[in-house]
Amino acid sequence: MNTSTCPHKTSLVVAIATRRRFSGIGADCSKIAFIDDSYHPLTLNDDRIEIAIRRTEARLLVLDSLQDFVVAIVDLREQLKQLEKVATRTKCAVVITSMSDVIDIARNVLSVKKARNNPIIHVMSQPKNSLSSQGNDIAFEINELSEVRFLSGHDRTLLQ
Repeated sequence: MNTSTCPHKTSLVVAIATRRRFSGIGADCSKIAFIDDSYHPLTLNDDRIEIAIRRTEARLLVLDSLQDFVVAIVDLREQLKQLEKVATRTKCAVVITSMSDVIDIARNVLSVKKARNNPIIHVMSQPKNSLSSQGNDIAFEINELSEVRFLSGHDRTLLQ
């Protein structure tokens, strides 16, 4: 298994071909491990995911996009349960980007949108939560140095 360009400890493992996206936003890709799936497609229950997380001691796994990793939509919930077990064993958070057609399967959904009047402000909200009470929106800004600063005193009007 090749976690290209990042054999050392990292905080982030990214699966599939999202290197262009990260490079496009100015990320230092030398600090991100990418799972090479050019020879064999990666699935949600692929051993290479856990191996990459353990090898790099990552604390965040990004799967972009869900449709690229699903073997069959009929057993998606089972595939996600297997991924949850990996996340629990490795103490690694998992972020899965998705299209809206699979939101019905998820029990908890987070959404991040840019504020309409200020493109550096983003608002993370929880449009769906079947497991507990819904959390408050969180506003943050990302400056030109890619630094994140959380904002207080915000409300949903930032998105309107």
